[in-house]
Amino acid sequence: MKTNRLHAGAIGLAICAIATVLPAAAQSQVQYNRSELHKMMREASTADQFRTLANWFRGEEAALRGKAQAERLDYERYKTTVRTKAPTRADNARSMADHYSYKADKMAALAAGYETQLARLDPSYRPVTTTASALAGTACPASSRSAQN
Repeated sequence: MKTNRLHAGAIGLAICAIATVLPAAAQSQVQYNRSELHKMMREASTADQFRTLANWFRGEEAALRGKAQAERLDYERYKTTVRTKAPTRADNARSMADHYSYKADKMAALAAGYETQLARLDPSYRPVTTTASALAGTACPASSRSAQN
């Protein structure tokens, strides 16, 4: 009887351990706190450091574009509901979609800057094109500015 409780406790502990490890393993991108990121940005001088920064900012851009797309879907779902108060859920969703798109454009611009520096140090490196960035959501800010001119 005691062994059954021991086995059940061990199984429960193993399930808890697996549940905490899986989300960490599922994250493909390393998380940096604000001070670590600023330190990396200040001290970057090698091709590997620029590659790390460019990849991190591209990952952030992709995550933000995903959030913006989710908010746009919420906006489409809520825009036909009856208004009971202002701001409505649709207004909030549209505002958040715009905010995430703005932040994603900033991340794309930072990534493009580090990719440019990386291309100077490593001639074999090919920066992400605006079409590849467009697949993640919208085009890079540099391409949209040139289209406006």
